Amino acid sequence: MMLKVLYDHQAFDMQMYGGVSNRAVQLISNLPNDIEVRFGVKKSQNIHLLESHMGNFKVPLLSNFERLLNGKHYFGKNVLHYYLQMYLQKMNRRYSKDLLKSGYYDIFHPTFFDWYFVNYLQSKPFVLTIHDLTAELYFSQDDQQVKARKLLMGKAAHIVVNSKYTYNQVVDYYNVSESKISVVYCGAPEHINFSKQKCFEFDYLLYVGDRCTSYKNFIPMLNNIRDFLLCHKNIKLLCTGKPFSQEEISIMSKMGIFNCVLHQNCTQSELFNLYSNALCFIYPSLNEGFGMPILEAFSVNCPVFLSRRSCFPEIAADAAVYFELDNKSGNLSEKLEEFLKWDAPQKESLLKRQRERLRCFSWKESAIRLSNIYQSICE
Repeated sequence: MMLKVLYDHQAFDMQMYGGVSNRAVQLISNLPNDIEVRFGVKKSQNIHLLESHMGNFKVPLLSNFERLLNGKHYFGKNVLHYYLQMYLQKMNRRYSKDLLKSGYYDIFHPTFFDWYFVNYLQSKPFVLTIHDLTAELYFSQDDQQVKARKLLMGKAAHIVVNSKYTYNQVVDYYNVSESKISVVYCGAPEHINFSKQKCFEFDYLLYVGDRCTSYKNFIPMLNNIRDFLLCHKNIKLLCTGKPFSQEEISIMSKMGIFNCVLHQNCTQSELFNLYSNALCFIYPSLNEGFGMPILEAFSVNCPVFLSRRSCFPEIAADAAVYFELDNKSGNLSEKLEEFLKWDAPQKESLLKRQRERLRCFSWKESAIRLSNIYQSICE
């Protein structure tokens, strides 16, 4: 029997690209043929959705305007994008509500935590994905996301999480029954397309993604590797994500390493090129639900350095170099010094373990697991 699953717009409106929307797209696009999918999305700027070939979600006006200007910056660009985003959110929210009211679905799966849909479900079950409990651990209990999760977890037919680490957190923190929650891992990157050309004339350590929240542990990492960077003038720290804030620039200047730390904007294919040419990828975060950059680095033979925290040992197992790091102490610098002295067999041993570990994560297998959850709810 064909099972009809409805997904809404939330993740695709709040992100142009990112882990939450990418995970949703990858799982949905790999679901078995006996699952019929509908999206509460008319048009979107989300890169993952646009590249998925699951529908025509392009915004014609924006696409034509950007093509005319050949990707250049122009006066009022941010304002245009802001108002376009607001317009798309309203349009997609209205469309999601219309689909909910139609009742043409067996299961609803919201892509984030706005509870607007609760009054439109008509007794239909919904599945909730919890990516991590970072908001509960690091933000106020008055945080809107925390309130929403608490409400929705009580009403959901089933809860899906990214890792056993998050599974245990949810069970302990919210006292959720173990039978109501399942682990569905993320999958390894597929169809990677990048140039493999050398990026820079210098060697670099790679840091990927957000830096502005405390649990990302970015400033303690800088403190710990300051002497390493000053000692090895030919090695830089390269960061992707948002440009450096004035606070970050001030901190790096006071440390005397402003010229040792660089920022790089990049597309998805350019990111994989950065991974493939890096000395190593460093992930110092204190709390993650899964850590997709680990698999991204694995997929292009980039040595991975991880803090021994949260889900990282579960995801990487023995296929990473682990370090300890907090505000007061850490041994990342020492681990990097040791790494520079590794011979070719030592490096190849690590990369071999990474390639073997990568085979443990498949979007297709995870999508089948998600499909089985849907089927069990409707039995």
